[in-house]
Amino acid sequence: MNKSEIFRQAHALARQVIQAGDDYRVTFGAALKSLQNKPAEIVDQLIALGGSLWEKGSMRRVYFNNVPALIGLSYSTYKTGNISSASLNGVGISNSECARILRSIGKIYWDLDTGKMHGSYTEQSMLNQVAAIIRAKLG
Repeated sequence: MNKSEIFRQAHALARQVIQAGDDYRVTFGAALKSLQNKPAEIVDQLIALGGSLWEKGSMRRVYFNNVPALIGLSYSTYKTGNISSASLNGVGISNSECARILRSIGKIYWDLDTGKMHGSYTEQSMLNQVAAIIRAKLG
């Protein structure tokens, strides 16, 4: 969200809550402050879900390295790295199905500037599923 959008939303919020006799500048300042603090709350919530904050220049992202746990996938492997057993949301699945799911997961991150999920080397259906789970947990 850029500054123009933040100010537009702050003006709309100030107009909704202002009461007779209130100073508009003070009300607008409070609305602006609440909207500027909102991204910090989202970052904290995303980190609580297992994300890690990455910042470089003007880019701010929260990367998720725990996607299998987020979607309810649990598995164990042999010493060779091959899957020995797997379950999805508590229901047993085949080892090959687990491997297919793991292959469909790439780097997944939440772009804090746009408020959208992105994924590189991630199948679109998996990205949509992870985005839906995260949005549901955010409330």
